[in-house]
Amino acid sequence: MLSLIWEKRSISLYWLLLDKKGSSNISEKKALIIPVLELLSDYKIIINGDREFGSIKLADWLYEKKVKLIIRVKQWRYIPEKSSDYILLSDRGLLLGKSCYLSDVKVTKQQGFVTFDIAAYWSRKYREKQDDVALVSFD
Repeated sequence: MLSLIWEKRSISLYWLLLDKKGSSNISEKKALIIPVLELLSDYKIIINGDREFGSIKLADWLYEKKVKLIIRVKQWRYIPEKSSDYILLSDRGLLLGKSCYLSDVKVTKQQGFVTFDIAAYWSRKYREKQDDVALVSFD
């Protein structure tokens, strides 16, 4: 489902019912997103997705469409260090309640993908629960 967030309210715009359980593939994600991109073509769009939308192929495709993507990722996502070694996001100094900004980051070892700017924030406890996730923006 894709929804528009307006004035702290969520308005469902488009959804697909899949005849399966589990995660959707890149084609299904595109089929969900394309009608909304066409509908809102005159507006700046930011997709705020759950980990289901954490595909590098999807992020790369959205980048080509000039759409920003914000997703939740686990702290153990690997990203490159300046020396080209990959390290855990949690080892980049991201601490509870803090944020960090990394520019021009290659977020996959696969060839052929663009680099992204990443803004990460590790949220504080919410209702006595602590997530081990960070919000990451592929810009």
